[in-house]
Amino acid sequence: MLPYHVDCSEHCLLYELEDGCFQLMSGQASAPLIVGFRFALADETLVSTLGSLDIPQVIYEPAIIRDSREQKELTTHHRLKIGQHFEHDQISDLDLDGHRMFVMEDSHLFVSPSLKRVLDSDEFPNLRFSEGLSMFAG
Repeated sequence: MLPYHVDCSEHCLLYELEDGCFQLMSGQASAPLIVGFRFALADETLVSTLGSLDIPQVIYEPAIIRDSREQKELTTHHRLKIGQHFEHDQISDLDLDGHRMFVMEDSHLFVSPSLKRVLDSDEFPNLRFSEGLSMFAG
């Protein structure tokens, strides 16, 4: 059994600023999940679901997204601080019992099969899942 890579069909590009806020570079910051280098952000609906599951080693912190085009600061997302990290060659060694989240190589979000079953629902139609490293094969 392997974890599932998860991403979102809605894309936007964010850049993390020195003050911890995020600058919107392109797209719209309406995606339920935004993953970048060394960060993952989730909207209120997704955070509510994740928070109710008591996922080990995940902390939720309010995030600010600055949209200079619209001259707005958005507070629609939370930063997911995920404590379980791994390198691609360790994927078969992960403990997948229960609801878990992992970060691979600071840039890719993975979830355990049981968490994938919760998130792969009509409530989150824009989330996409691929087992193991199949998305990276090419």
